[in-house]
Amino acid sequence: MITLRKLQSLKENSRFRKYIIILQDIENNILNQKSLNINYIKSILKSIILEDGLPLRTKEIASQINDIEIRSINSLRHSILTHLSIEPSEWDFRSPLDGGNLSSNKFGINLFLDDLRSPFNLGSIFRTCECFGVSNIYLSKDTTQPTHKRAIRTAMGCIDRVSWENKELIDIEGPIFALELGGTDIDSFQFPITGTVIIGNEELGISPEALKIADNSLGRVSIPLSGTKSSLNVSNATSILLQRWNEHLRKNIS
Repeated sequence: MITLRKLQSLKENSRFRKYIIILQDIENNILNQKSLNINYIKSILKSIILEDGLPLRTKEIASQINDIEIRSINSLRHSILTHLSIEPSEWDFRSPLDGGNLSSNKFGINLFLDDLRSPFNLGSIFRTCECFGVSNIYLSKDTTQPTHKRAIRTAMGCIDRVSWENKELIDIEGPIFALELGGTDIDSFQFPITGTVIIGNEELGISPEALKIADNSLGRVSIPLSGTKSSLNVSNATSILLQRWNEHLRKNIS
């Protein structure tokens, strides 16, 4: 914990950045139900209010904080971030508390990623898969590995919560279908109780060999679009499909 005297000795820009770190620590302590040094926090707020170089709105937020709670501290931190033109990445945003139960409900949902290149898309898909109870993610030999640093950060802790392995599509048992243009409308598609959906490459889509395997099984499913773009981002399209499949399975279970 930096002392107020040391904080005031810093150059203005460095001091403002230090405020951000201090406020982040306060948020973490609130989130983790740790004890708070109220007098120290009030001193930090007073220091922020007296800063000539901070916007009026930032100082207003600080002056309106009476009860130390996470939303007001978060608003103050982001106000300083905005002033410094620091744009937070998605992985910097706080996730809501989960139940901490790693044995979450799993369904018979499996994914085969067919040469997915972007580690950002891969991490985003892992995060979505964890939320919708996916059992397994299979990776083609040319798909980016989940151990990629950017994939790990984007997945926000979900890489270790979903089973994954490198595997050839031909070795996967059970029903298989493809998320691809020109298939059955997602509103009409009959999702299987258990099966594997093929998700294609960002640029080229699903390979002809993989499409042939899907067409010889359950075929293709498509998401109807109303705009001028011919396709969705692969992670967004995967999210839509998984929500529909998960909803279908939950209705059948109940």
